[in-house]
Amino acid sequence: MTKLIRLLTGALAFALTVSVFAESVSFAAPVTETMRVAGIKAPAEILVDRWGVPHIYAKSEADVFFLQGFNAARDRLFQIDLWRRRGLGQLSEVFGKAFVEQDKAARLFLYRAAWTVSGRLTVRAAQQKRRA
Repeated sequence: MTKLIRLLTGALAFALTVSVFAESVSFAAPVTETMRVAGIKAPAEILVDRWGVPHIYAKSEADVFFLQGFNAARDRLFQIDLWRRRGLGQLSEVFGKAFVEQDKAARLFLYRAAWTVSGRLTVRAAQQKRRA
């Protein structure tokens, strides 16, 4: 009997959460924003529907892909930065002492040999450093 009560309570909580979320999304006012973005060749637009799904309209395929990247960066910059910090072991810099142990573990497994873009260490330089 207690399993049934727990199941019904969980189902009710889930239904309530979904209905509240659906109401907040459906009544959200559309945001109109005009931006000048360097990198596209012709005017284009990103329309976000009431469910938060972006629709990209542009005259060229290159502009569509550029705007898709722009939209992802605009909407998910926090997440991208969080993933970067997690991989580099820098979460405690932002979130405090609770993440020090996680940062230590991430730094133990940090792969440093292919950082050619940042110029820190290349595979060849790492091999030469080991030989010396």
